[in-house]
Amino acid sequence: MNCYDSAQEGKTESALGVCTNCGAGVCQQHMVMDKRRFEQDSMGPPAPENTRQVLCVSCDQVLGSR
Repeated sequence: MNCYDSAQEGKTESALGVCTNCGAGVCQQHMVMDKRRFEQDSMGPPAPENTRQVLCVSCDQVLGSR
């Protein structure tokens, strides 16, 4: 899979991940790695943990995750 934003710029770059919001393939230049709070449901008390979230630059700007 290739990076969608790089293709729009007329370049071919391999995607390193997929945006968790829009599903576009993203290369390192167009990727934003963010931390996301996740609460795992279980029979006991919730177990809050931080996990990784990959976003493309466009979704990061719209969602304001930084």
